[in-house]
Amino acid sequence: MSKKQETIIDSNLTAVLGVTVKSYSEKFVQGKTATFYLIELTSHLTQKVWTIEKRYSEFYSLHEILQKESVCLPTIPGKTLGKVKSEEALNKRKELLQLFLRECVQRRDILKNPKFQEFLELSKNAPEIIGNNVALLLDYRKFPLGVRNFIVVPKREIMLVCCSNMNFLSRSNVSLTNLALAPKSQDFIQIPMGAAFIYQCKPDKDEVFKIHKIWAKPFAVQTGTIHWEDTKEYYSIGLDDGKVFVYKGDSSNHYLSMDKVYEGIVHGDRVMGVGLDPFDLRLYTCSTDRTFYAIDLTNAKFPRVLVKISDSGYTNMELESSKRRIFLTNQSGEITIFSIKTFPPNLVKRLKTSSHSTIRAFHINYPTNYIFIGDSNGRICTFDLPKEDKERLMSEISHFGVGQQKIRVCVCDPINFQLITGDQNGKVTIWDLKKGKPIYLWVAHPKSVITQIWYQPGQRYLWTAGKDGNLRVWLLPQKWANEEVESFEENEVNNLTAKMMEQKFEKKRYRKRGGEEEDSDDDDLNGWNYRKY
Repeated sequence: MSKKQETIIDSNLTAVLGVTVKSYSEKFVQGKTATFYLIELTSHLTQKVWTIEKRYSEFYSLHEILQKESVCLPTIPGKTLGKVKSEEALNKRKELLQLFLRECVQRRDILKNPKFQEFLELSKNAPEIIGNNVALLLDYRKFPLGVRNFIVVPKREIMLVCCSNMNFLSRSNVSLTNLALAPKSQDFIQIPMGAAFIYQCKPDKDEVFKIHKIWAKPFAVQTGTIHWEDTKEYYSIGLDDGKVFVYKGDSSNHYLSMDKVYEGIVHGDRVMGVGLDPFDLRLYTCSTDRTFYAIDLTNAKFPRVLVKISDSGYTNMELESSKRRIFLTNQSGEITIFSIKTFPPNLVKRLKTSSHSTIRAFHINYPTNYIFIGDSNGRICTFDLPKEDKERLMSEISHFGVGQQKIRVCVCDPINFQLITGDQNGKVTIWDLKKGKPIYLWVAHPKSVITQIWYQPGQRYLWTAGKDGNLRVWLLPQKWANEEVESFEENEVNNLTAKMMEQKFEKKRYRKRGGEEEDSDDDDLNGWNYRKY
């Protein structure tokens, strides 16, 4: 038996749910013989034992469902051309099915999947293991187009949104129509393919939040990125054709009107980041055309300064005005930091991350001084962000791969030290950052890319928006697992760690007595919590 199998079988006692495939038997189903596998399950919280019988086809159907909703799903034995009949082949399949189930019950995200719970009949026999789920509080579907980005400003009770036409065929038709009709009439108004909005977003007892539109600005091309400068109320908007707009708001008139202070073609391709520094009124933008520009809005001629040309297209930009610095990411897995204490900005740090692909998700958690990125290949990386003027010391402190999950956005829950990610397939995943493991996953936007998420730690509200044009607010539970489950897992980890240390010391004593047994470093990793996802 392999070391991996030994680890899983030993850990069957430490998982909150014990699983053993006891035997198999032949039964007649609709005039044909079929093989059923007898599965014994034990809740280690209540010691209740129950059995279920499942055919291989049921295992296979479950695996197909979980594969669409889970991250790096454990494998099951593959299908065969004919019916498996030999005793050796049946025993082998029984062992592999047992291994599959034991790996699954160690994964909290899989254990909480409703289809997996139904398969094991947990709600009837072990409801204490199921734990807590998310609750949908608000489903807002009144945006005219798909959402590309949104920003919630709670203290002003507003939400800024940029929307775009996400249908390729529709965009093509609109573009052709605008090109064909525009020259024929000076009064022709182009059909919008994007728009920027300001919505009132007020807490409400009945609907959680009362949302209605205050201000709107249509554009003939798609809008992609926005920035809100709260000190002086500037609203910056970046378009897919390289244009940038800046509007000045006024809370005294409830943002019913906005004054345009800047309009210009800055880039030759899609704008991926905009930011306005309120101290010097300087606008910063980056694009997939690999350029990073600075524009002085105090000068009537709006001089544009090329700050940097990247090795690949830029993907994100975040302006931290309080510490006068800007963070950028690109399509080759690189993070750069610029100081904006000088004009033009000064390059402070250029960091090649372990991700060598496009960084789509980027988040800075300022309370903990951690940076998180997620790339198009499904890798999550964590960085330690030093104090101001020490950015050169920034380094990558951890990373873990998550298979083919294309991460689009991420945000940190600093209280529970968890990371929340949204991906290209509409799924939201909660990650335990201490273990680098998923602990909960659900499809927040079926058949749609999640384009932005926003988290309120105090209320545990998670806002999600997607290309489907829907905005949803979810209530996350205070704890993902019941206290009994968390206490059991913590105790078992401590017991297993103590047992491993005792075995290691026993090996050392054995060698001192003249034994020749070799001490392997692999034993130090042989625990239920050492798993690669």
